[in-house]
Amino acid sequence: MVLNQAVADLAKLNQLGFKLSVAINVSTRQCINNQTYRFEQLLAATIKKYQVAATDIHIEITESMLMTDDDINMRTLTAIRSLGCQIYMDDFGTGYSSLSYLKRFPINVIKIDRSFIENSTNSHADKNLIAAIVSMGKSLEMKLVAEGIETIEQWQYLQQLGCNFAQGYLLSKPLPFDTLVDLLNQTQQQSLLLHTDVAMA
Repeated sequence: MVLNQAVADLAKLNQLGFKLSVAINVSTRQCINNQTYRFEQLLAATIKKYQVAATDIHIEITESMLMTDDDINMRTLTAIRSLGCQIYMDDFGTGYSSLSYLKRFPINVIKIDRSFIENSTNSHADKNLIAAIVSMGKSLEMKLVAEGIETIEQWQYLQQLGCNFAQGYLLSKPLPFDTLVDLLNQTQQQSLLLHTDVAMA
């Protein structure tokens, strides 16, 4: 199961000294249609098994999940939040986006879909949509993630609007675990060299 593998990898990274968080995509079927154990029970058991911080687990859902059974959704998402995990609304803007979803359900973070980002530097319509989403998220005191960032120009524009985080090939392509560890080690070494240079200056 993806949940088990993701949390196991997070535990390994923690043991190697890397303080990271992991975002896990969860489908509607996984989240609310499990007949044996409720998803929040599986999540709690997995967190306990690998001894990771629940605050480092981010559960990504889509808008379609919120369009099914409100009572079940509310119970499930509230239970996930009560564990200490954050809930991300993935691909926001591509479905039946509604402010009522964001107000009613315990969402922490909005992820702006990449389809808006890819033309953000040359499309006034996409720029306006992104600005509206960022403004809405900030007014609801939610963090925002821009998906599909591939150029520095895109990220600079999103930062100017107040977007908190970036995801995309500008930062890195998906990596196998061992390659990720190598990259983290390199980044850590570069950071140590930078701090040493600053301290010596």
